[in-house]
Parts: sequence; structure tokens; C-alpha cells
Amino acid sequence: MTTADWLGALGVSPSCLSGRLDRRSPLYQGLNAVGAGLAGVAAALLRFYPFVVLESVWSLAAVAALVRGLLGRPSAGASR
Repeated sequence: MTTADWLGALGVSPSCLSGRLDRRSPLYQGLNAVGAGLAGVAAALLRFYPFVVLESVWSLAAVAALVRGLLGRPSAGASR
């Protein structure tokens, strides 16, 4: 496992599960968008195009959620 894998497994995942990092927060959505974007770039460099498409869509969804959150609009799955 790489350092990034360990950070995700030991840092981000427990933070989300314990409620310390809300998945609707701008920080989470920003990190999600950046991470998906970087994964997409890495996949493009490896010429693994199905993953490029997947990560591009994931990154766009995270950016959309980030913008909605910053504008104060609830996300589609948010409880009211």
C-alpha cells in the first residue's frame, strides 16, 4: 500500500465514520474533487481510459456538491 492508501485508511475514513469530518462539508467535498481529479490524471497517464471517465464524473459530482454547499443549497441526498 502507498502512503496515500494508508492516509485514506487510517485518517480520512475514521474521521468520516466518527463524524469528525462531515461528508457534506466544503472541506470534504473539496478534498473529494481534488482526489478524484488526481486519480483521473494518473489514469490518463497510464492510458486507462475507463477509469479516466469514472474519475472525471466523480470529480464533477464533487465539484457540484461543493458549489451547492458554498451557495447554501441542500444536496439531493440531504435530509431536511
